[in-house]
Amino acid sequence: MEFKTTPFSHQLAVYEAKRDALFYALFWEMGLGKSKVILDVASHLHERSQIQALVIVAPNSVYKNWIGQELPAHLATKSIAMAYPKRASRRDSAKRLIFLDPSFEPNCLRVIAISYDSICTEQGYEYISKLMKIYDTMLVADESTAIKTPSAVRTKRVKSLGKLALRKWICTGTPVAQSPFDVHSQIDFICPEFWQNHGLRSYSAFKNEFGEFTQRRISGGRQFPELQSYRRLDYLQKILTSISSRLLKEDSEVKLPPKMYSLRTFELTDDQRSIYDQLKTEFIADMDGGAILEAPLAIVRLARLQQITSGFVSVDVVTGAGELTLEDDEPVMIVNTERNLRNIVEPDDNPRLQLLLGVLSEVSHKVIVWCRFRRDVDNVVGALGSRCVRYDGSVSGKDREIALDRFRDPSDSAQFFVANIQAISHGVTLTIAKTMVYYTNSFSLEKRLQSEDRFHRIGQDQSVLIIDLAAEDTVDHHVIDSLRKKFNIAAAVTGDRMRAWL
Repeated sequence: MEFKTTPFSHQLAVYEAKRDALFYALFWEMGLGKSKVILDVASHLHERSQIQALVIVAPNSVYKNWIGQELPAHLATKSIAMAYPKRASRRDSAKRLIFLDPSFEPNCLRVIAISYDSICTEQGYEYISKLMKIYDTMLVADESTAIKTPSAVRTKRVKSLGKLALRKWICTGTPVAQSPFDVHSQIDFICPEFWQNHGLRSYSAFKNEFGEFTQRRISGGRQFPELQSYRRLDYLQKILTSISSRLLKEDSEVKLPPKMYSLRTFELTDDQRSIYDQLKTEFIADMDGGAILEAPLAIVRLARLQQITSGFVSVDVVTGAGELTLEDDEPVMIVNTERNLRNIVEPDDNPRLQLLLGVLSEVSHKVIVWCRFRRDVDNVVGALGSRCVRYDGSVSGKDREIALDRFRDPSDSAQFFVANIQAISHGVTLTIAKTMVYYTNSFSLEKRLQSEDRFHRIGQDQSVLIIDLAAEDTVDHHVIDSLRKKFNIAAAVTGDRMRAWL
């Protein structure tokens, strides 16, 4: 087969070895060209009449990129393509019907990209099922950690579609983003017999094989198995090598420029410090009182402290009286409340925001600014005005595409790309930027690694600078240090670690 773009040696090696495989996993670090390998394999299979359709399931922020960017760049075979939106216009609905018709462009590879959210809808699931029953299909799960939870609807839907596919591939740069257990469902999707062939007949058996558990008692005399540590990970890695490829940037021929890190700090205002210390004292008192602090609750408390360092705080606001009930035979009125955000400092006096503006005044090139909270995005966009574009949950899909196009255009005045980490951590290439600022950090290692590699990937030819902003004498420093050392806060922070940080 003649390639549309010349592959790197690591891409060519996997293509030649696995192009006819029924299933495979590309566990390559982000930015090493996983998409090209998959499209080269699909071209090969189509030209040999092995497949007639390629279905790619991907996160919301990624699936359109396959159609708009990856296919035009790399797919060598003749094709027709469609991105399946969650909300369809009449035109979209008509296009979907034509796409299913075998008499329409009969010799073309049909390529459809759909989000995991759309697969979870009855309409989306039924449409893809119908397509796969008509055409011999290669099914790809992009950023496959999205199907790590066996009981999740999206996992069940993707695995159900897998039964209709002739070829199944997965790809992700972080196959064990939260824990080694993440890999179970991903491999179970591409090869349901794999774990059974290694004597692991259930997810529970898999966890017991690679984890150490003890029984923990909680209130009411109930017990649950608590993970103490992982084990036999060398064996897990060994058995996975038969159906997967793991590649890091430093081990490939792609020699990207180095990442440089910088930490910029600021002092909280007196009001911020007073509220921060008060909340910290309450958290410590809870732990001293014997409160059980599991990771999810610890994350919530860290987030509340982080909000304070950003200049606002969550407060419960009374919205009215609710139902009258009895507690210990006494009448009690239930009060209805809702959680609102209240500024501790206004933007002009916000030390985190003012530090950011100082940092940005030092650069003349394009810069990415990541924010943890929507209120942070509001404040940053408000301060930067027309010099920035916004990309978060408040922006429509169409306007997000416009924002990307403006930022990627060297001649456009949009110098700053202000985004929520959750909204754009997958798939998007932003190599036009040379500096990235974490205004506030997410606690997810996966999101951190994904977001860093938006501009540290194939196509980047200059060294890049990653700047973290941190409030002095706060948990900010511990969070940043842990993420840089690739420690997963979201999965592992518990009472003891929380106490040390506080």
